[in-house]
Amino acid sequence: MPQAVTRPHSPNRSLMLLGVLVAACSGKATHPAAELVDAVVDTQLPHIDAAGTDVATEDAPDVPGPDAPAADVDGGFEPMDGCYSCHGTLANGNPAPPIGTGGEIDTQQPAVGAHQQHLSKSLWHRDVQCADCHVVPLVAKHKNGVIDFAWSSVATAMASTPTFDSGTATCSGAYCHGGTLFDAATAKTKPVWTQVDGTFNSCGAACHMTPPSAPHPQNTACANCHDAVIASFDPATQTAVWKDRTLHVNGQIDVKTLTCTTCHGDAATNNPAPPLGTHGETLTTQPAVGAHQQHLAASAWHRDVVCTDCHAVPVSTSHANGVIDFAWSAVALAMA
Repeated sequence: MPQAVTRPHSPNRSLMLLGVLVAACSGKATHPAAELVDAVVDTQLPHIDAAGTDVATEDAPDVPGPDAPAADVDGGFEPMDGCYSCHGTLANGNPAPPIGTGGEIDTQQPAVGAHQQHLSKSLWHRDVQCADCHVVPLVAKHKNGVIDFAWSSVATAMASTPTFDSGTATCSGAYCHGGTLFDAATAKTKPVWTQVDGTFNSCGAACHMTPPSAPHPQNTACANCHDAVIASFDPATQTAVWKDRTLHVNGQIDVKTLTCTTCHGDAATNNPAPPLGTHGETLTTQPAVGAHQQHLAASAWHRDVVCTDCHAVPVSTSHANGVIDFAWSAVALAMA
């Protein structure tokens, strides 16, 4: 049986291990110290020596060497030998911290921050990729002491200009966090990288309100316009059922072709008057429905009533404002 190749710890790896032990002893560790140390020194982990050469045991994974490309075709990450030598662990499923290059393990440390919260598989939006914020290195020997930001087309969508303030650990202006939406001044669109408590991940308060502020239509029936993305939304509980969550926070606004029956009325008969109401109302006892059809039905004994007898017919399908706009016709106002 072949002998295993000796794998001495590199200086960087030894410092990382020391950092983990110090963090654990100081009470800063967020995971059991033994688990973290085991993840760092696991004999199955590949190792890059000072010369940039892969030195592995016979049981090491049979994957490309340290000079092989790390990025796949969609800007994500394909595990390779060297990426875990300086940061991250195999247990994470990606090379992002923790562990940081200096042994950092706490989310309050900028080297760790919200890396895993960004890269974990999501239930409600497109999965974030390493390449959304950084250039994924093509070689393992890329360390330069600088945080290299390189924003993707998603982060810069809709003329967004992301920036990161290292002094306050704050990201701002990114499309991903609603930097260009109507609620940029009211929603939490400037997340603090080291505040990992769900504050910047809450529906209806983080990237945009529900609904977003005007000029967005003031309507919470999201699926009426974004039916490829969302199946339903409950404004009372701020919960959504997603039809295709990968179309949410994907760099574009996915809106179907809108008509006069998109939000109210009956598309089958092309009649825009309720029922349905804009919030799904169907009963005449509900004000959104009421006597609409009784007014607009063809009459055998009087002039047919038209929509403009009571309302100004909109010229745009994005006219919803949460207000019942009355505009009386000359017939309605006749005889003073």
